Amino acid sequence: MRNNASIVIRIENSVCFKRWFKASQEHAFVKLDVAIQNLRAAKHRFDSWVKPLGRLVLFIDSILSVAARIINERADDDPAVATAKHFFEFVNAETLLQAAMMADAAHETSSIIRTCDSEQFDTAEMSDMLVAWKQRVTFLFFQNGVATTESFTAHMIKFLSKPHVYTIKGKVKSIGSLHGVPQAVYDRCLSRMKTWHRLGLSVLGAEFPTFEIWSAFSIFKLRSTMGVGGDAFERLATAFGVDRAFLKSQYEDHYSLAQVIKNNQGVSTGEAWQLAVAKSARSDQRDRHPTGALSQVGRSDGAIHRIRLTFVAPRLGSCPKATEQPAHTAPLRARDAL
Repeated sequence: MRNNASIVIRIENSVCFKRWFKASQEHAFVKLDVAIQNLRAAKHRFDSWVKPLGRLVLFIDSILSVAARIINERADDDPAVATAKHFFEFVNAETLLQAAMMADAAHETSSIIRTCDSEQFDTAEMSDMLVAWKQRVTFLFFQNGVATTESFTAHMIKFLSKPHVYTIKGKVKSIGSLHGVPQAVYDRCLSRMKTWHRLGLSVLGAEFPTFEIWSAFSIFKLRSTMGVGGDAFERLATAFGVDRAFLKSQYEDHYSLAQVIKNNQGVSTGEAWQLAVAKSARSDQRDRHPTGALSQVGRSDGAIHRIRLTFVAPRLGSCPKATEQPAHTAPLRARDAL
């Protein structure tokens, strides 16, 4: 996938191979509701490699068919023939299953990149988004969700559950088995993804060493109903030297006002809190609606002024005990990779 001679790049850069690729999808093992030709990727952008990787997994039968055709119909000195031969030498049940699991991991991670790339992205949503990511990848790779839900891995397991035969220069190459993927192969692939999972959580912890404090700022997210807050008030009060009871009281006093301001004026979450606190700070409102603790927390890192803090889930290094798929995360759909 990552060098100039990868099979997907060969197909992408050839009008003839792209035509073969599209035609072969008519006879693919699993037919999807749309035919594709584009396998384009930009080497300097990780998220741009997610789509061709996912398409390689979804259309693996078609790509293998094109590779076999390249070997059979092109001259031996054609560079594409060497690429196709190398591809067939490389692929087996383990490498294909591993690629599918990597596609699942990349799909989950790229969703964060796409969301954060939007100019309309509200940073107050970051906490919930990263909590959802953590729960999703934990479910996939620690609770076997990768094999039991609609995913790239489940698609590849289905592909490998029967033999697929390709004739190459008179010789037969078979991929897959009626016995399916051997358990030892599946366990090895999953073990590597568990290592990736732990690495991912370590990276988040290293990037945001004060994540337990910043995650507490998720209480400032203006939902339809006020959140309970849990130990978030305790963490913020301890970190910024204010009284927990005062902070909680002032937060509850201003929550509805901030919500109304956001809805009526169309401002961001941070601006709504800033305006709510500023309104109560006027001399005629100060005694009835104190803001001391709330303002102190806001001033400590401009939290209320900007709410541009990087919210991350508390204790990212731990894995949840849940055994069911997180309800708030959508399963992969084949069209997501198209």
